[in-house]
Amino acid sequence: MRASLRIVDDFSQAARALIRHPKFFLFAVLILSLGIGMTTALFSLMYGVLLKPLPFPQQDRLVVAWKGDAKDPAYIAELSCPEFRDWQAQSHVFEKLAAMPTTVYGNSLALTGYGEPLQLERSQVTADFFSLLGVQPALGRTFALSDDNPSAAPVVVLHYSVWKNRFHSDPSLIGKSLALSGAAYTVIGVMPAGFDFPAGAELWTPLGQNASLWDNRGATFLQVVGRLKPGVSLEQTKADLSRVVTLIRAQHPESLDDGQFPVLGPISDYVFGNSKPAILLLWGASLLLLVIACTNIASLLLARAIVREKEVALRVALGATSGNLLRQCFVEGLVLAVGSAIAGCMLARVLIGAIIRIAPDGVPRLDSVELNGFSFLFACVASV
Repeated sequence: MRASLRIVDDFSQAARALIRHPKFFLFAVLILSLGIGMTTALFSLMYGVLLKPLPFPQQDRLVVAWKGDAKDPAYIAELSCPEFRDWQAQSHVFEKLAAMPTTVYGNSLALTGYGEPLQLERSQVTADFFSLLGVQPALGRTFALSDDNPSAAPVVVLHYSVWKNRFHSDPSLIGKSLALSGAAYTVIGVMPAGFDFPAGAELWTPLGQNASLWDNRGATFLQVVGRLKPGVSLEQTKADLSRVVTLIRAQHPESLDDGQFPVLGPISDYVFGNSKPAILLLWGASLLLLVIACTNIASLLLARAIVREKEVALRVALGATSGNLLRQCFVEGLVLAVGSAIAGCMLARVLIGAIIRIAPDGVPRLDSVELNGFSFLFACVASV
């Protein structure tokens, strides 16, 4: 009880001491809150984009693969549907293998009948796509093998944001027909919030319903996503796919250049793309800003301590011990930290909204960026 009263008294004295010098208090909080706010906002960006686990179970076994060309290191050689089937049939390292387009742009469908016409970016994927990733829909179901053939009725799976914003989160949408570019598609599922793969896809349709693609080795637009068998390494996977590419080249020399070879990497590298170095650089710069702010505050506190020499001498004469004085200095610093943390979190919330609005289109998972518990914990640690 006595210790509690002492702590309350320490905080009361610290608050009075700071209130007697409002300009110093406000200036110190302003400087610290700028550093804490910026650092916390960029930590929230880093956590939401890079650190927050991807929505895929056992993601360490998921890889994305395509082909490179020895003649041009920057060139991405896409797969045709027949070549994907060759990979699927002849590789030995995958538990499952699915196909998706290298880009969702340029293959959109126009939604009509629900307000103004809306262009929705489409990703055509094979039936195993969602089950391979291990993601369950928020509503309905995903594709079955029976959906992935030319004779099947057209079906579609919607992105969560499309279902929420365009259809007002209507659960009765499952089973209804949508007019997409003049064709009737039955809505069979809605993916959960946060699922954005491949990036930019607003709806998914079965690739197998397009019969003309499966006998055409010249129509190259695919990459593959695979779930490796347990214990299989990336090196083993590259060796196995190199063997498959060599076999395909021998069987179909007209469709495969001599210099082409398989390229693959973890699904996390594919999702993050080129955004990872830029985000880490920005967060490092914000940490430097926080260090500069702390250095400035330390200088201010040192100058204030010199001014308070007479006050300290008087308190010592009245019986204050060195422990009392140190505790009082610590509590004053803690009051500054708490005030700065509150102001910094308020500033971080504003900055996060601004970052999301001005971020380039290529930054993934921006919908996961928010001021959450991890951000608040980081702000507290940074403040103290």
